[in-house]
Amino acid sequence: MDTKTTIAMFAQGSDESLCEAWERYMKSLLRKCPKHEFDDTTQIHMLRGGLLPEPKLILDAAAHGSLMALSPKDAVDIINKMSLNDRAAKHNRNGALQKSGILELGSSDSNLAQNEILTQQLEEMKNQMKEMPKLIKEQLQKEQRHQQVHFCEMCSGDHPTGYCPPQQEEEVNYVGNQQRPGQFQG
Repeated sequence: MDTKTTIAMFAQGSDESLCEAWERYMKSLLRKCPKHEFDDTTQIHMLRGGLLPEPKLILDAAAHGSLMALSPKDAVDIINKMSLNDRAAKHNRNGALQKSGILELGSSDSNLAQNEILTQQLEEMKNQMKEMPKLIKEQLQKEQRHQQVHFCEMCSGDHPTGYCPPQQEEEVNYVGNQQRPGQFQG
């Protein structure tokens, strides 16, 4: 497999920390193949796509929503900072053994990341809810403009032609008072 394909198919190893994955992606892949022709946004997208779920969650939380919503420079800044934090945390664990294949987060880090994402989602929902009355009003006005008005060609009523309401009693009586054959008017 050539280096360009390896870059495009980047995946974080199950026992690889964020800082190790970032260094491998930058040093081993991108720098070894300077003519890879991937723009900065695509590079960030491929890196993020290849990360395990936990590092993605942390990076998105640090980006206040989605890492991909940021400019490539801002995204790289966040990745660098989180990578440095990951490296420092790894060295500050006082010799605690790290389990293979598991990214260990302190419960406060994990909760903070999840709360940040939930807060962002709630804020978006709140903004959408504020717009709902306006959207409903616009939709109702649009529907009122497009309602068809019925017009009966027989009686000029406001119903479809041929669906006239029953005639009033006076008209029925008038029809009954017509002269019958063999009768004369007196």
